[in-house]
Amino acid sequence: MDLLAAFFFSQFLIKHLSNKLSPDNEETSLLKHFYKSSLIGAGLLSLVYFALVLLGWIYSPFLVNIPPQEMLGKIAIESLGTIAAPCVCLAVLFACLTTAIVLASLFSDFLRNEVTKEKIGNKQALLITLGISFIVSTFDFSGIAKFLGPILEAVYPALIALTLINIINKFFGVKPSHWPFTLTLLAKLCWI
Repeated sequence: MDLLAAFFFSQFLIKHLSNKLSPDNEETSLLKHFYKSSLIGAGLLSLVYFALVLLGWIYSPFLVNIPPQEMLGKIAIESLGTIAAPCVCLAVLFACLTTAIVLASLFSDFLRNEVTKEKIGNKQALLITLGISFIVSTFDFSGIAKFLGPILEAVYPALIALTLINIINKFFGVKPSHWPFTLTLLAKLCWI
């Protein structure tokens, strides 16, 4: 689900950088800061994924009959011993907290601006967002995976195509009149 999170977090970062930079700064300055932060984030995320894959490979004999939601805990216990529980709990706490803050802020803004057209305030939009989040949090991991799995399988090729089209359009200036050909080509590539 990192691609979906990247869409939301990039919007948050662009808005944050636009607000923090003075109005005198032009778009190139904003892009320069955005590229730097993107490279730092991509580098850190790559290191985390590399470490997780390496740990999964090293401790794969211990993961044979372990459910997916318990694998990280099992690896932590095998690699860290007695300090595994506090380390994993803190890592999961901070990962979930930072993600929840950004996504709740973005969704409540979307709810307030796009869905209700400013008919509700910030507090009401945030309360509705947190209510929906609470209901979803009562499902177990497999329940959420069963619900989101088919949706993500259907949506991901289109999101990948949209991402590639926007990158091509930004860097190579593909005109909208060329989009049907580009969409067809990317759709075929995504479903191969």
